Amino acid sequence: MINFKRPAENRSICFVASTLPARFISSRAREFGIVKIVVMSSNLEISYTSIKLKHSNIKIVLAPSGLLTQCINFFFTLLVARLRGFRIIVFHECCVTHLDLLLMLVRPRGNYFPLSTMLEWEEISFSQFKKNKITSLIKFLNLANKFTYYRTPDVVNNNKSEYAISIKKYPKSIIAMDLSFTRDIASMAVRKKNINTKNILFITGKSYVQDNIQIMLYLELMDIARSLGYTLSLKDHPNPSYRLNIHHEYALILNPFIPVELLDDDFDIVVGVSSIALLAYGDRAVSLVKMIPEIAATDREACIGSFEILSTSDSKMRFILSANDFINILNNVS
Repeated sequence: MINFKRPAENRSICFVASTLPARFISSRAREFGIVKIVVMSSNLEISYTSIKLKHSNIKIVLAPSGLLTQCINFFFTLLVARLRGFRIIVFHECCVTHLDLLLMLVRPRGNYFPLSTMLEWEEISFSQFKKNKITSLIKFLNLANKFTYYRTPDVVNNNKSEYAISIKKYPKSIIAMDLSFTRDIASMAVRKKNINTKNILFITGKSYVQDNIQIMLYLELMDIARSLGYTLSLKDHPNPSYRLNIHHEYALILNPFIPVELLDDDFDIVVGVSSIALLAYGDRAVSLVKMIPEIAATDREACIGSFEILSTSDSKMRFILSANDFINILNNVS
């Protein structure tokens, strides 16, 4: 086990490309000596600013736009970190290929904390991957075998597939932790404050089907929950491109930019389809992925498989098949 309780001069810089590491970072900021979080988009800058409410010493830095400018910026950030003894922390779900290439080149000290898997993505060959500047660079450097290439199902984001490149192995200077280690830390940070508040949270966002199918199902379940005396809260995806933009007359719309991972927790039940954020709520989490027949069997199995791998052993989410299952859960909250 790594001892992170080092002298104050050994500080850490995190690179993030999603909100998923937010709880992990917030709960271990002091232990890891985190002084800077480099975010990959302006949306993430808004999301991670909420961490400063608890950790005022942490600086949130937006990565510059443009691939070349970003590469130069990252190179000097990593080089200075290596020279000054700072630790670099990365989360593999980012799939920021040019950062991975620079980590291979500069080799600063650091850690890789996996928080997710790529089970829900289709693995493809290098030749099938869309051509861009990064793939051209990988080909020029003859490093294609150092990465794995992925594509999303077509319907996840406005009917357009997304692509990601994942490094197979970081250099020896970057110590890789087990998936279970980081998932356990992330899940430990959420604890329900009150008992039987009759609050229900719906975590929404694009998934494996057309938006209208999800929206109709969510609205139906919201009506059921309200009829049983529950207070409704609705949290859409932090990334505007993935939002469902659902509106319900009696639902409290939470700020979508604030990560679910950093919300105050007064919820008896948390409902979603495929959001990894559900994992933080253990057996209070309800996934609807089995309730939507329009989801392809392969996508459904990949989603469930990912949840099972990432769940803690003593706290599993529930999968429901019908509205009656949902009603039974709400009537039996203890």
